[in-house]
Order: sequence, then structure tokens, then C-alpha cells
Amino acid sequence: MRWRLRIALMLVAAAMLAGMATLVVRAMRPRRMSDLAALAADYVPHVAQRIQNFHRVAVRDGRKVWEVAARDARYFERERKVVVRRPMLKFYLAGGGEISVEAEEGTVWVEGRELRAADVRGSIELTLDGYRVKTNSARYDRATGRITAPEAVVVEGEELTARGAAVEIDIADRRLRLLRKVEMELRPRDENEVPAG
Repeated sequence: MRWRLRIALMLVAAAMLAGMATLVVRAMRPRRMSDLAALAADYVPHVAQRIQNFHRVAVRDGRKVWEVAARDARYFERERKVVVRRPMLKFYLAGGGEISVEAEEGTVWVEGRELRAADVRGSIELTLDGYRVKTNSARYDRATGRITAPEAVVVEGEELTARGAAVEIDIADRRLRLLRKVEMELRPRDENEVPAG
């Protein structure tokens, strides 16, 4: 009879130990996952927030100054940069009008409410005062107030097509300057043509 009691007590103690072990494992599992997440953040600092339909606008004195939109974006907090796909940048000019830039992909650096810089690549189309500028890479730099395209560029307007090895666009002055190897084709307006609009 005593040996049956001893076996019963041992079985109860074993069941209690197994139950406590299960509770300890369950309690430790979330902690391990959070520890792994923290460890991953340390080893992979470039992991970013993914944002669908990214859109940022800067407004000063009730007027839009610039705008950035993209199909999707990845925000890297440490570098304060946003890697964008299918970006569209707009710079709203003081006297009215805008400069618009569209591309396949790019990187945008934002500090607070300021667009510090932007690099865009692939099938770029820039519009300014009725002119379309086509190139493959361009950079906006807030410090200079310019958009520069260091590669071959084509400028198309109603009465001209121009090509160059590079272009600079001064945003405040609305001035476009073709650089090196400039070729231009002028198309005089037909006097009999009725203006559109």
C-alpha cells in the first residue's frame, strides 16, 4: 500500500513539474521573439518601413512649396531617406506654375519639412513652362536650388527640339541651360495655324 502511495505522489509531482515547465516555456517564448526582433534591428539597421501610395507636401504661408508622391516607398530612419518607386516630384514656383519630375525610381532625403535632395533614375520626364525634358538620371539639390541631369538630355517644346550632354535647371529663376554638345532644331510656327486653347 505504501509503495502505491509513493508512486501516486511521484506521478503528482511529475505532473506538477511538467505543468510548471510548460508555463515557463510559454512565458519565455514571447521574450525570445522580442529579443530576436531587437537583435535583428541591431544587425539589420537598414530595414525600413514600407509605405504604399507615399505622399508628402510642404506648405509655407498657405502655399504649396514642394510635393513628393510615389507608388510605394521604403523609409530608412537612420539615413533620413526614402527610396521610392514611380516617383513624382513637384516644385511650386513663387510667381505661379510648377516644375514636375517623373521617373521610374529614386531616393529622396527629407529633413523635417525640407526636401534636402532627390536622385531619380529611369525614363525621366520633367516639365517646365511648356517644355518637356527627357533624360535618364537627375538630381535636385536644395543647397543650390537646381535640378541637374548629367546624362544626355532632350528638350522638346512647341517650336523646338534641343539635345545636349547635360542640363541645369535653376528653379527660382525658371532657367534651363543645356550644357556641352548642344544641337537645336527650330520649327517656326505656321502663320495660318490657329493657336490651341
